Amino acid sequence: MSGYMDGWVEFNRRYPTLIEAIGERCFLEKLSELITYIVDYESLVVIGFGNERTPILIYNDTNFFSEQSRDKEFMNALVLDPFYQLIRRGVREGVYKLDEIAPDDFYQSDYYRQIYKKTGIQQEVGLIVTCTEEFTLVLSAGLRGKPR
Repeated sequence: MSGYMDGWVEFNRRYPTLIEAIGERCFLEKLSELITYIVDYESLVVIGFGNERTPILIYNDTNFFSEQSRDKEFMNALVLDPFYQLIRRGVREGVYKLDEIAPDDFYQSDYYRQIYKKTGIQQEVGLIVTCTEEFTLVLSAGLRGKPR
């Protein structure tokens, strides 16, 4: 069976439990299991961005962000994140690879050195979902230890 078919079979196996979890506390955990299995990423982090508010960590299945999410200065720095900057430029939804949206000098920036690099993410894909005019989610699938 091809990798594509294996993925489709696994999606069909896991999808019903995701649907059953809608509205439940375990929804994002089930979504993380599906995403990380199907697209072969290692983690899912969900951050909410509201107008003029500190970003909030909604879901995290990594070892990173546990302590940092309690640090308001750290969380405020997330407004420099390329996905949030994309939202500020008017993008309301979509799936984007970090390498395609990051500014040319991103990997030399203070934000990268002081915040992003510490996450251990080597490659990232973000799903932008607008919940209301004032609140947007970024679901970040990260690749950490595996080769690109």
